[in-house]
Amino acid sequence: MRKKSMRLMALAAAGLMSILAGCSAPATAESPEAGTSQQAAASETPQQTGSGAEKGSQASGEKTVIEYWHCNAETQGGLVVDELVKKFNETNDHIEVVAKYNPDMYKGLMQNLQAEAAAGNSPALVQIGWAFLDYFSNNFSYVPPQEAIDKFDQEDTAFLQDKFLPNVLELAVNSSGEQVGIPYSLSSPVLYINRDLLREAGLSEDGPENWQEVSEFAKTIKEKTGKYGFYMQEPADFWAQQGLIESSGAQMLTTGADGKKQASFAVPEGIERCSSMQI
Repeated sequence: MRKKSMRLMALAAAGLMSILAGCSAPATAESPEAGTSQQAAASETPQQTGSGAEKGSQASGEKTVIEYWHCNAETQGGLVVDELVKKFNETNDHIEVVAKYNPDMYKGLMQNLQAEAAAGNSPALVQIGWAFLDYFSNNFSYVPPQEAIDKFDQEDTAFLQDKFLPNVLELAVNSSGEQVGIPYSLSSPVLYINRDLLREAGLSEDGPENWQEVSEFAKTIKEKTGKYGFYMQEPADFWAQQGLIESSGAQMLTTGADGKKQASFAVPEGIERCSSMQI
């Protein structure tokens, strides 16, 4: 059971994976008694996982079919997700995973999840972004990963501590200190340089070597060419900016004397880093 359950947890896509508590279903020969919530993805039944899972159950025989919701389009990791699910299904004799793509990234997925939950349905596994940790944990029923491990994988109860660095594991901890899910992948921002623009501004084509030079190069490019010298991608959230600010010694949020979180990036380190982004 250990290898199978851990492989299942590992197939969740970018962001973090969370195990949703199953919705109640009428008691049948295949499902638990009415009113009982499932405690792990492996124990979800086809009746509890929506129409996509039901279609899968017809083709999978005795396998328990579960839905996995993600927001990876074909051009953003979706093909890899499909391959991971395919490999899992081929090597597992009692669980069938049905992957369901949700457009509009994490926001769209959460909207769809809210609608399904209101209708009494929910997937077994769901991909959520770190920015939605509190929203998810405050509005949906879920099973903490350690609880699932303790119940179904007693031979490897230290799996999370053994496989994840503490600072990585904390990425799936909400503001109440609860482990909501399991981190799956971490994005790594990369700085690209435009050698033609550097040459036009009379700068080294090798580009800047540190953040101080990024700021200096950007100012020179603006002065010499009139073009912007630095651009930071801004997707649906501000994780890249947060990474820069916190890597400089500042913090986006701190806990005040009243126990509440408060913005704290307006300190010299944070201001210095933010100012270098606006060139």
